[in-house]
Amino acid sequence: MNNIGKTSIPSTISFLNDETVYIGSSYGDSQLIKLKRQTVEILDSHANLGPILDFCMLGLERQGLGEIVTCSGAYKDGSLRVLCYALGINEKVDIDIDCIKRIWSLKSSIDDPFDTFLVLTNAHATLVLTTTDSKDNFVEAEIAGFCSDKESLFCHDAIYNQVVQVTSESVRLVSSTTKELICECRAPRDSSYTVATGNAAQILLSCMYGLVYMEIEDGKLLIKKETRLDSHVSCLGINSIGRNPNHSNLAAIGFWADQDHYPNVAIYSLPDLDKKQKVQVGSAPEATPRSVLFWAFEEEEESALQPRCWPNLLVCFLPWVVELGLEMIQRNIHTHTASNLIPLTLLKTKKQLHDIPIQKVSGPCPRLAVNLSPFLVR
Repeated sequence: MNNIGKTSIPSTISFLNDETVYIGSSYGDSQLIKLKRQTVEILDSHANLGPILDFCMLGLERQGLGEIVTCSGAYKDGSLRVLCYALGINEKVDIDIDCIKRIWSLKSSIDDPFDTFLVLTNAHATLVLTTTDSKDNFVEAEIAGFCSDKESLFCHDAIYNQVVQVTSESVRLVSSTTKELICECRAPRDSSYTVATGNAAQILLSCMYGLVYMEIEDGKLLIKKETRLDSHVSCLGINSIGRNPNHSNLAAIGFWADQDHYPNVAIYSLPDLDKKQKVQVGSAPEATPRSVLFWAFEEEEESALQPRCWPNLLVCFLPWVVELGLEMIQRNIHTHTASNLIPLTLLKTKKQLHDIPIQKVSGPCPRLAVNLSPFLVR
């Protein structure tokens, strides 16, 4: 009997073929090994934290983003493991493209479970990529109905197996099946679209004079409402958080600062574009909102005594973050815009509250809490 190598203490041993063996361990990391004549080659290792005999937390003073040190394993497989809350990223493809401003994913059909196309845009053009059969590389694809020599402001899958693309000059409705242009709605004369957002059935745009609200139908783009604004729009948000993922009753609109107005965010109802509430979010141009998002954090059973939770509004700034909602939780999403890394803190509402005054919290990232419940249109 010859010793050809060491593995974790096995709890189970499974022979996969003549040379490959899986070592399942309750005391250390499980391993996939290859048996050779003189040695054992470890092909893969699967981390196992158990059994944990003791642990401690470090760095709690750093806004709660601490680390956990565990005493893991047993016998010769005992070890100290350091755990931290982080977003893991596995690189699949590396594409060398400069100055990308926005990126979207599209499906071949709105009912497909997976995305097929990747749309990238810079200040001068729009590029469409798709995966190869091996799923490990991207190649350039063509969507004939897209305007490829213009910057895209917004792209999204639409109902009736359609795709929508918005440029500064027009809104284009394209067939997901034939990839041909079905309908085009051009910007108003002597104006252009500056900001756009939407979902599978609705589109909201800003132009030089105000807002344009459209709805998507089979082969049609219908302008439902237009309204004038006193300030220039910096961002839009109409993502749905209700039971219908293709329809929103609310729109969040962020505004730039100017000589007469401070940066602010307004809530409008759809489809009438009736302003429900306006909140000032700062007194400096740096507080201009750059991204807005409606978000519901908890799925609670709706009843006559306990209504469903109202939404929160997340607002992303450069270089600040302002939170519109109730009760901060320690969870962070990092959004990279230009050269700044922005932590966007998520909020949740545990119960319905009314008439909550606006509260400013001191700190490196100014926070603003406001209750949106009176303004939700059901």
